[in-house]
Amino acid sequence: MNSLHFETVVLSKAITVELLPTGLDWNVLISGGDTPHVGSVSVARPDLGGGVCLEKLVLPTHKDDYVGDRYATALAALTGRTVAVSCGIHYDGLSKSGISQVMEAMEGLLPQVCAALGGQMPETDDFTKR
Repeated sequence: MNSLHFETVVLSKAITVELLPTGLDWNVLISGGDTPHVGSVSVARPDLGGGVCLEKLVLPTHKDDYVGDRYATALAALTGRTVAVSCGIHYDGLSKSGISQVMEAMEGLLPQVCAALGGQMPETDDFTKR
């Protein structure tokens, strides 16, 4: 399978989701806003009990793991493979309302990503409710 690209625009800035097949696994890059960067790395894999195991690295003062964790766990549950997500979305001076808009847009994009991988979004924790 080839790499996949998705994009949404929030507050006039693009946020992209790039999926790169890596053997049987997936590397995912989520970045955008005013200053794309690496804020967190979330790695999820299926566990022996039928669930998903998650590990992550979060840079100080960053909250990108909310999005990274959501995508990593959902895609690992869907594919049954290890998924590594590097996430960095930054908007200058973002309000609480703006944060909600970003989170809702990323949650809204996830079903499209899952569909492109041949499945429906699995039942996992919706981060917009945090």
